[in-house]
Amino acid sequence: MDYAIEMIKPDREGIEFYLTCYKPFRLLALQQSPDAFGSTYARESALDDDAWTSRILKPTVTTFVALSESDKSQRRIVSSLTLVASENNDLQGLMRWDINAVYTLPEARRRGIASALIAAAQRYVTAEANARGRHRVLTAVVLSTNAEAQSLYEKLGFVEQSFTKNGIMMVLTV
Repeated sequence: MDYAIEMIKPDREGIEFYLTCYKPFRLLALQQSPDAFGSTYARESALDDDAWTSRILKPTVTTFVALSESDKSQRRIVSSLTLVASENNDLQGLMRWDINAVYTLPEARRRGIASALIAAAQRYVTAEANARGRHRVLTAVVLSTNAEAQSLYEKLGFVEQSFTKNGIMMVLTV
């Protein structure tokens, strides 16, 4: 499967893409793997487009998607990842981002797509921190029952730091 990694920009085109492509993908992910997320399909399907738009416009949130390139006429999301910057990044010497909402469609798994999304997120975090002359850390909370995700993060250099009520905190200092 050929795919391209893109960051959804908070501009008019990005908002339209977010509402027409990302929103249905996210809702599908919540239906297919309800135990993998901190939110629910019922909660997010009840949100109106203004609430969804406010997500993409939030300056601390950056969403990356992997788009299937098998059909150039359709921009079909096969995987996604959302970075959330710490609200305290302007106050500390260390900049921190949390990886959230990683999901890959079942038919697109085991092809390196999630790894490519995480690599894109790492490049983004590195560029943002370097531009400010700061150190950076990237974290992800992985369900303790999700051995595949734990293995993926470990292969990418993340180390287990602590347990949380939702799973295992995996940390990468980049």
